[in-house]
Amino acid sequence: MHIPEQMLTGTTCPVTALLGAAVISGACIVVSRKKSEHSMFEFAAVSSLIFAGQMLNFPILNGVSGHLLGGVLAAALLGTPLGILAIALVVTVQSILFADGGMSVLGANLLNMAVIGAGVGGLALYQFKKYFNQYLAIVLAGFLSVTLAALAVSIELAFAGTVPLADSLPSILGVHLLIGVAEGVFSVAIYALVINSSQLAKLEQRTGIKVAALTVVALLVTPLASQHPDGLEYIAQNLNFLPETAIVPLFSLMPDYCIPMFGQGAFSTLLAGLIGAIIVAFAALTTAKFLRVVKR
Repeated sequence: MHIPEQMLTGTTCPVTALLGAAVISGACIVVSRKKSEHSMFEFAAVSSLIFAGQMLNFPILNGVSGHLLGGVLAAALLGTPLGILAIALVVTVQSILFADGGMSVLGANLLNMAVIGAGVGGLALYQFKKYFNQYLAIVLAGFLSVTLAALAVSIELAFAGTVPLADSLPSILGVHLLIGVAEGVFSVAIYALVINSSQLAKLEQRTGIKVAALTVVALLVTPLASQHPDGLEYIAQNLNFLPETAIVPLFSLMPDYCIPMFGQGAFSTLLAGLIGAIIVAFAALTTAKFLRVVKR
């Protein structure tokens, strides 16, 4: 789902950046004006969990993989405004430190994953809960969030002139419908592990510990993640719109989730993931403190 450097050109990048920035700024205003029922430490723990979860690519079909988007999961655990900020922090750290999504297309990735994934997904979750139980609502909202994000990517590619919508939309949606099913299942499974059925309204201190434990587990199994290209990269290869030469980012300290001095390998991936999770947590704590996120 991360759009790489050079895949979008022209006015698409600034337009998506403005749209993403506007919604994320709005989420910041909402969070700063309304006291949250979640603590800054819960915000940091969930943000790190989403980061670790996105490192775990799983196989789909025919040599293609997917990974957790995490928007609905973040919204279910933290509420929609904080969920948007959690995904925004994760996507930004991924772009700057790990070259996962280019800097020039950061606005588009924020729009697709934070605004649509967590924002629209969180609003859908709120509506679904009126008609279904919490768990089914998370499954449906998780599926919808990935589907809508994939639709947005297709439209952005067409708007940028990268590939016609008629060519990209069926392929991108086809793959991401399967990823959306996995998104819903994984989201509700993680949610169920974190929240007891009698405490659906908020995270308690002990569930914050569960989140941290799940993050550690996810990081430990990251070396086992699928090496197949993700849905967007797979389609880009098939339709020949994958950038021929990749730009080496100036600020990418751990490209492809590896420590350069240790090369490729399980230890390098594990260490990079651990460093990334800590950085995401620190960024979340700093953001929460700045916005005065405190528990009632």
